[in-house]
Amino acid sequence: MPRSWEDEDDSRYPSGFDLQQTAITFLKVFAWLDLFGGIVGAIIIWKEFSTSPVAIGIGIAVVLQGIFTWAFFLVVAYIALNVIAIRENTTPRQQPPK
Repeated sequence: MPRSWEDEDDSRYPSGFDLQQTAITFLKVFAWLDLFGGIVGAIIIWKEFSTSPVAIGIGIAVVLQGIFTWAFFLVVAYIALNVIAIRENTTPRQQPPK
């Protein structure tokens, strides 16, 4: 029988450690770091090579890459949160016999 998330042994993690929430937090942090890195990278490109039209285009591409990657990772993080909520709300509860 295949194992589920509920069957996983959490004894190898510290108490209070939630792997799912940690992964979601990592996605959110990575999204914001990517956006910040894209903006800073574009500014550096524009400052160093401001006279080149190719550098202006590359700077715009770096900013757009940062924005779209930021949005993608945030959407994935919120989808994961919703999947966790759906799974918790649809898990059958053990009812004591009457």
